[in-house]
Amino acid sequence: MVPYLMASTDWGRIGSSAVLATVYFSFLFWRVFVSYSMAALGEKASLVLGGATYTLFALALLFPHDFYAILAAAAVWGWGAASFWISSCSVVLDLSGAGRYGSASGKLYTATNVGQAIGVLALGLLIGFFGFRESIAFAVITSAVGNAASALTHIRGNVREKPNLWTITRMGLSGKGLVLGFLLFASSLGYGVLLGIFAEHVASGYGFLSLSLITLLFYLIRIPSSLVGGWVLDKFPRPAILSASFAAASASLVAIALSPNQLFLGAGALALGFQASLVPVASMAIVGDAARPERRHMALGAVYAWRDLGVALALIGGAAMRSFSGSLEQPFLFFGMAYGACAFLSFLLTKTSEM
Repeated sequence: MVPYLMASTDWGRIGSSAVLATVYFSFLFWRVFVSYSMAALGEKASLVLGGATYTLFALALLFPHDFYAILAAAAVWGWGAASFWISSCSVVLDLSGAGRYGSASGKLYTATNVGQAIGVLALGLLIGFFGFRESIAFAVITSAVGNAASALTHIRGNVREKPNLWTITRMGLSGKGLVLGFLLFASSLGYGVLLGIFAEHVASGYGFLSLSLITLLFYLIRIPSSLVGGWVLDKFPRPAILSASFAAASASLVAIALSPNQLFLGAGALALGFQASLVPVASMAIVGDAARPERRHMALGAVYAWRDLGVALALIGGAAMRSFSGSLEQPFLFFGMAYGACAFLSFLLTKTSEM
């Protein structure tokens, strides 16, 4: 999106990046407050209208004449993304039932990861053969097809608890919600920052072919790890699986800090991709365990707001963190140690109260 806006407008890198930042910060805000709009609109309308904002934003990008109009569209998309995700996750948990929250969450994220992979590939090919504008037109059409499908999907009505800001805040700042939130925050922040470091280091040290092959591992591992990870989360204690994923990522990052060769970089890409895909799946499953069905929409919003905060900080501060560190080893060692702490912190999920 940012390269397209830079090429088609005179907004420059800062203005174009501000559009992307608006999406993420609006998403973060509405994670907390979207349960209020869900109460007003209902679950089906929240799902359908939330998905429609994806299409409307892509349509707005075809005519990027007014900067503030695009910013407004980005802010609306942030609401739509929160509405779409919270409502869809709540419905999936309701339909799956106890004992299958992990596999159901894994299937949802697997479908998302497959869609992202196909979308990146398709848009990349369209940009290469035709151009940016044609790729966005394709995105509008495919998104509209998805909107029609969601509108035709029957959703069983569920009674949700009336939203309360104090309840949402308490869910995100105490007990399971706080532990899950911190794990999501650390995972998304580390993933966002380290992915940039991977790209810079591999491209400068080993060339763009190695960059393509190693960074491809980030995305390839996310598809099977979400599906298999969800199944494993239903068979074994969820805190232990979460801890193992953080421990593997920690060991690989420390190894890279000590010896940043291609073998450790490749292993680190696999471990980091696995961990980044497993944590949201496990978090969704644990919310299914800990929160009653009528208040899951508030619990999901409270917990996933932490994840969006990590993404937002990585977006606006990732480059600064990379510049400030001055070397490859320091950030990898820092996040390696942080993920090691998260491996121990995961076991607190066995002791904290319900949400």
